Amino acid sequence: MDLKAERPTKKQRLMTDDILDLMTERVLHKNINPEQCCRLNTEVRARIRIYKADWYSQECTEIEKFGRKHDMFNLYKKVKEVTGLQKWKATNSSVDESGKIISDPEEQLMKWKGYVERLFADNRPENHKWTPPQDHQL
Repeated sequence: MDLKAERPTKKQRLMTDDILDLMTERVLHKNINPEQCCRLNTEVRARIRIYKADWYSQECTEIEKFGRKHDMFNLYKKVKEVTGLQKWKATNSSVDESGKIISDPEEQLMKWKGYVERLFADNRPENHKWTPPQDHQL
């Protein structure tokens, strides 16, 4: 019985092919040779640290280049990309009284109908004595 480790997928931008190969080899040694697995794990982490430092220095030089050119649009764009600052889109989901998310459009319409009825509910007593002003009173 030959167990082959599947190649890990590249989930982050800091992963390179040689790191992925080491990760695959590490999985193969996991249960067979723990010392080799530990050594490979240390090597993977060291290579990631080195690659991460190189990547950040390249990104910083590119940001500095945009700063020297006074290209603020690309500078801020690159800073947002590197720091991971993003505007997340809000989910406009309605929640009923029990806390369940309403996904059915008919239920959402009923919720909004109830909301508008409560918002504009007029609980004042009717005033039948009111008369419109006469022309001579204006």
